[in-house]
This record gives sequence, C-alpha cells and structure tokens, in this order.
Amino acid sequence: MASLLWLGLYAHAPAPLASKHEMAQLGGLEDAFWRDRASGGALVALTEAYLEASHPQLAIATVRAAQPALLEEP
Repeated sequence: MASLLWLGLYAHAPAPLASKHEMAQLGGLEDAFWRDRASGGALVALTEAYLEASHPQLAIATVRAAQPALLEEP
C-alpha cells in the first residue's frame, strides 16, 4: 500500500518584532543609551522597554554593554 505525502512550502514575511511606534520609541532609547553608556537612567529605561516588549536577551545585552561603574553596588 502506497501512501501519499503532500508538502507545501510557502514564503512568509517574518513577523515584526514590534509596531512602528514601538520601534521608534526603542530606537530613541537606544540612541540615548549609546550616546552616554554611563547614564543610569538611560540604561534602566532601555532595559525596561526591552523587557516590556518581551525581549529579555536584548535587555541582558544592554546591561552587559553598560559602563562597569553602573553595575557596582552603591
């Protein structure tokens, strides 16, 4: 008995990571952080935005890119 297997492949556009408004907002926060990586406020704002957008990997990468002095205990 022969069986028939039909496999259809379709090209799909990748799902966007966020809306255009959210991407613009994240872009502004990223610019602010990269202009001054010693700014605690910029670090917190960008990290929180990444977490709210369900991108924990980007939040971790941002913390790792911060100036070491920001990560020390006060």
